[in-house]
Amino acid sequence: MWFSMWFLASIVTFGLAFFPLVYRSFERRNQHFRRQHDMEKQALRLLNAGEREQQMNEHVPLERSATLWTALIILVIPAFAAMYVLSRDLIRHENHQQAFLKEVLPENGYKPSVSL
Repeated sequence: MWFSMWFLASIVTFGLAFFPLVYRSFERRNQHFRRQHDMEKQALRLLNAGEREQQMNEHVPLERSATLWTALIILVIPAFAAMYVLSRDLIRHENHQQAFLKEVLPENGYKPSVSL
């Protein structure tokens, strides 16, 4: 479901739909980061980039507790913090992904679209 629909549902339900929105957002973020990490490890294995793979094992993506962040949004300030963390993680993830693609496929000339 789109964010705008969750937001409208939150208004209609006096904020109750905001809890599943935050929970699903953090769960999907964690799942995506795990899948991306696994994909990068497999790509490096196929390219025989052993040294880079060892560096990747040291850089395991940070898991954020969806339940904890969902419970924290009962207060107003943590709700804004949760949205900030999700958007900041997205930018960091994009930069990491672009750096990985630039290293694995240097001929395509990947450039990050946003930097921190």
